[in-house]
Amino acid sequence: MAHTEEKIEWQNPVDAIQYHFTFPENPERRPGDAQLFFYVFKDFMPRNRQDLLVQQLEGAGVQPDDLLAHINEFYPNGRGLKEEDTASMAKGVGSQAYEILMQEVTRRGAKAIYAVTATGRKRMEEFLKRKGFNEIGQERGLFYKIL
Repeated sequence: MAHTEEKIEWQNPVDAIQYHFTFPENPERRPGDAQLFFYVFKDFMPRNRQDLLVQQLEGAGVQPDDLLAHINEFYPNGRGLKEEDTASMAKGVGSQAYEILMQEVTRRGAKAIYAVTATGRKRMEEFLKRKGFNEIGQERGLFYKIL
């Protein structure tokens, strides 16, 4: 798997990166992509003050000036795949893409990372749990990890 990345403009994040994943060994395979956002926690908090995520992060010791990463989109196997489409999934591509994102998260020194899954995306929820993310209570599909 090969990847490229580009900075993208977005409303609120400190920085936003779009990743593109290609498969030179299999040119017929659909390309994948992901987006990674970075916020300073104090800039994130006012918009989400009542959010369970903010409460969890504060409780875990994330400080106002700490950097927070957000996996905004994560489609390393390409968009439009259904949960039952296993031909392209569970082959390690997601783990490779996740490691690429985490290299940037680590390089920047983020203290926490979070992701929100669409309702019913059981495979993504299981993937995040395997990567050490914690699911937040009643807000199904909301996950975070302290780094």
